[in-house]
Order: sequence, then C-alpha cells, then structure tokens
Amino acid sequence: TDTLLLSNYLYMSKNYADFNNLKVAIIGNNANLPPAGHKIQVQYLVLSGDYKSNIAALQNACIFDKLIFDSSVSSHSIKKWEKECEKLHVKYYDVNTQGAFIVNT
Repeated sequence: TDTLLLSNYLYMSKNYADFNNLKVAIIGNNANLPPAGHKIQVQYLVLSGDYKSNIAALQNACIFDKLIFDSSVSSHSIKKWEKECEKLHVKYYDVNTQGAFIVNT
C-alpha cells in the first residue's frame, strides 16, 4: 500500500499529506488529479513541473485555499498560470520568486 501513518499527527498517501490537520496535495501531472466527482479538499495544493492543464481544471478537481508553484515549474508556465489565477481569484505562491513556502502550525 502507498498509505503511511507515521504518528497520530502525520498521514501520507501517494500525493497527499495531512500533518496535524494541515492538508496538502501535490499535483505533478494530470494523472494525479482526483477522478471526476471526487473533489479533494486541502489547504495547500502544490503544482509541480509536469502539470500540463489549466488552473480551472484544478478547481474542478480540488478545493484549496492556496496554490503553490514549486521550483520545478518553468517560468513560462508560471506566467501563464499567474494570469489565470488572477482572473479566477485564486491565491497563489511562487517559490521561484518568493522563496520557500513556510507555514507556522
């Protein structure tokens, strides 16, 4: 199985982690999106370099508070997705320009 319970505070399963009720999902490619009708809800959705679709597709698959572009995402893709995020009123964070994303729990 790809599921791991490391303690009462940390649960990991494939591209999903729950640490002390802080939920994070990582989307590395379109195959990582949840199937239709099974939206996941997380605080942070991390977008990796292999993702090829648009932000609207993410919104159809996930409910999230903030989208994080990791360091593997090309600057070309980030510029395109930033414009889409602004149009859709999606909060985002780019680690390439803003540095490490840190959450105090």
